[in-house]
Amino acid sequence: MAGKGPAPDPNRKRTSGGQTPWQELPAPPDAQLRPIPRKGEPGGWHAATKRWWKAMSSSAMATLYDDTDWAYLEGVMLPLMERFQCEGHPKDLASEIRLAGQRLGATVADRMALRIRSTGAATPVPAAKRGGHQPRAEVDGDDSILTVIEGGASSA
Repeated sequence: MAGKGPAPDPNRKRTSGGQTPWQELPAPPDAQLRPIPRKGEPGGWHAATKRWWKAMSSSAMATLYDDTDWAYLEGVMLPLMERFQCEGHPKDLASEIRLAGQRLGATVADRMALRIRSTGAATPVPAAKRGGHQPRAEVDGDDSILTVIEGGASSA
């Protein structure tokens, strides 16, 4: 016996009170990119912080941001991202950045929860400008990356 009560009606459709329709967002034109605010300290922003700002300001979500969203990005997110990059990625900042990014629809999962999708085609960024690690295919065939350590444990 599976449970108490009558079996569900197979002809009845389940509804959640009416689903919110998907909102389609075109990618913003390049002229709409918002410049990164000037940093008062010498040296300027960390390179990863600049890449993050460009990604946020050029995303389809940026077309939805109003002045309060941009003020939040400038006043809270920029300093958080800068500290995160300069202090070696501390875990307490990572969770704060993730929560803030969720509010602004920063990832695919966040946009799916908001029922928002981009209709604009993404422009691929060349590997030289991406920063970080290169995919294995772009390492120029140099297999000398791994080094054998004498006295190490064997997997055999």
